Amino acid sequence: MHRTFVAKGIPLYIGEYGLLAYPDHLHPSRIERGEALKYYERVGYGARRYGITTALWDPISYLNRDTLQWRDPALFAAIRSSWTTRSGTASFDKVFVPKSSPVTAKSLTLNLNGTAFRGVWQGGTKLAAGRDYTVTGNQLTFTARALTRLVASRA
Repeated sequence: MHRTFVAKGIPLYIGEYGLLAYPDHLHPSRIERGEALKYYERVGYGARRYGITTALWDPISYLNRDTLQWRDPALFAAIRSSWTTRSGTASFDKVFVPKSSPVTAKSLTLNLNGTAFRGVWQGGTKLAAGRDYTVTGNQLTFTARALTRLVASRA
């Protein structure tokens, strides 16, 4: 699109981009949140990098039209951030811990996109570097001890 249009001085507008199954106030989540955030960040970054204008498609999932408030302010913050900077991501937004086998350490690959790693939180609680996780290069590893605590009984 950039080579065909923008590089030749032809403005490009991508109207109504989005995710068809994004959760809204009426439907349960069908898309993992972290993966959705990565998608929106990447679209915003790509548009900024290649000089393309975008418009978010909103089938009542994002903006409450009665109050003009974002239903998911954190999602909008991620989209807004992509207009000026990159966000760091991980290879996946979940860690699988089998129910029927011993808990072991699990790793994810970090893609920092030029940002700095700041930590890991469970909700509002910051996990402890060294005790709960380690970062070596681009590998984030959760300790077996931390995962055991976080998954509790696995019932």
